[in-house]
Amino acid sequence: IAGDSPLIVSHMSWVYLLLAGMLEIVWPVGMKMSNGFTRLWPTVLTLLSMTVAFYLMSLSLRTIPMGTAYAIWTCLLYTSDAADE
Repeated sequence: IAGDSPLIVSHMSWVYLLLAGMLEIVWPVGMKMSNGFTRLWPTVLTLLSMTVAFYLMSLSLRTIPMGTAYAIWTCLLYTSDAADE
């Protein structure tokens, strides 16, 4: 992200973190749908969403402290789990 203003980089880090949190919600659903990784497309969805989620999380950690990012990440997971019940 060389050449961008610090404000844009900071805002994009939050976007990356939120997208990573959303994908972190997607992959357990894909894993359940994959039926033990025996169905191709749910398996692909699971692996792809895991990979992209961790990549986006790593991008967000360039400017957001690890403790803050992890708190937001887990909050998104618990919120989605509570909404599921």
